[in-house]
Amino acid sequence: KLENEGISFWIHVDAAYGGYARSIFLDENFEFMEKESLKEQLDRLKIVSKSVNWPVEPIYQAYKAISQVDSVTVDPHKLGYVPYPAGGIAFRTKLVRNIISFFAPYIFEQKDWERNPQLLGSFIMEGSKPGASAAAVWAAHRVIPLNMLGYGKLIGESVEGAQLFYNRLAASEPFTVKTGGFEKELVVRPLAQPDLNIVIYAFNIVGNRSLEVMNRLNRAIKDKLSYHEGKPILAHEAIVSSTELEVKTNKALPNYLKAMGIDVSTLDDESSVFVLRSCIMTPYLTSDYTDEDYIERFMAALLHACNAAVAELA
Repeated sequence: KLENEGISFWIHVDAAYGGYARSIFLDENFEFMEKESLKEQLDRLKIVSKSVNWPVEPIYQAYKAISQVDSVTVDPHKLGYVPYPAGGIAFRTKLVRNIISFFAPYIFEQKDWERNPQLLGSFIMEGSKPGASAAAVWAAHRVIPLNMLGYGKLIGESVEGAQLFYNRLAASEPFTVKTGGFEKELVVRPLAQPDLNIVIYAFNIVGNRSLEVMNRLNRAIKDKLSYHEGKPILAHEAIVSSTELEVKTNKALPNYLKAMGIDVSTLDDESSVFVLRSCIMTPYLTSDYTDEDYIERFMAALLHACNAAVAELA
């Protein structure tokens, strides 16, 4: 209606990480499924169990709405599992090509354009580059279809694994670490139920009211669970990433910190919370593939890191 009146605006979706997860919602004919039918299929195919209750309505509607936007960013080197730097942006209208195109005279001649106005090289936003990444993405999509039987199954099972890991963290009771002749009681809490397969959480010492001390503890834990040069990658029991969340832009943080025992009266707009982040890329956290409980193995690695971190801070 507004466009007919000459009023319009551009809607862009940054789906660089989560864009591939739309495959979960597509049936074998690449049709977006109705929510209840989707949940039935995901459960029947052992992709996402009904007990997990995913996707919730806002997530379902968000992925459904992607087809209506003007442009979408998607990075195959993230949830596309392509091991080469590969990023892409899709536009609804081909008219955008005329804005971003550049015909370098040392690459193209006028006759090239006349023969083939679809020349890909002129529409690359970052200039000329090798085609290996594009070939890798093409090959991956040919082998693994972009629906629930391909990428959807792979990513969907990682979503279930993330939900299970979240549930495990949420159910955790305070635990004791013993180091250097003294004991400390710690607590761990996830920040929020994951929308996809990223779980954010943090530890604190029971009785500690200082955000600074809590941040130092989690930085130390992150250091113990990080890659260190000279140590073989497979020698690491687990590796986590991290991020910092600003209180002024995350209104839910004060309640989270209060639940962690932090004195929220000391917070200001400059306060930030250092949190741990686990991107569950593997489908093997569920019981569909193995009898081994990898979540408990990861929890054991976290406990070991907590012991080392507390000893370091003592």
